[in-house]
Amino acid sequence: MREIILDADRLLNKGDMGEYMSEVFPFPEYFGKNLSALRDLLSEVNEDTDIILTRDNVRQICASRYAYKVMLVLSDAAEENPHLRILFR
Repeated sequence: MREIILDADRLLNKGDMGEYMSEVFPFPEYFGKNLSALRDLLSEVNEDTDIILTRDNVRQICASRYAYKVMLVLSDAAEENPHLRILFR
């Protein structure tokens, strides 16, 4: 079981998000580091993974348009992939 405590500071723009997601997920080298590529690769995650959100992270994500889009992608992926869960702590 993998547990990722999401760092909202690293989701505020495309470049930071791409680098961060490459660090926390075992994505292949060809990861395009954009929302569409993120969505595609999250569907292939086959290790049980909990994505943890804190109250402060949720506030920061809601205050940033790009981070909010990332959260929507994560949420959609968690609905479709039984290996992904989003938990609030």
